[in-house]
Amino acid sequence: MTEDKNTQVHEEPQVMSETDVHDFQGLTLNENGQEERSREQMDWDDAAKQAGIHVIHIHSLPLWKKILYGAAFIGFLMLLAVAVWFAFVGFGAILAVAALVYVVSRLLR
Repeated sequence: MTEDKNTQVHEEPQVMSETDVHDFQGLTLNENGQEERSREQMDWDDAAKQAGIHVIHIHSLPLWKKILYGAAFIGFLMLLAVAVWFAFVGFGAILAVAALVYVVSRLLR
């Protein structure tokens, strides 16, 4: 039994100074063994998760979803172009009617 105590190596835990802790860029675990991060280390995904926003990374989507979202985006742009075209034609028609009324009223005076 005395041999077991002599052969085991017991290392003392190392303590970091305050400057070492501040400058440390590696993984830090809390008492529960979970990753502990400072506010400086928090990236966009973590901030979004805390705010309740789900971030979708386009590189992680399957191909069929990329095609579907691309087609939906192109469809939205086409609908937007049609709406702008109808607004342009509608305002042109109103302008043409206003010009016709103005010309007729000038001729009837």
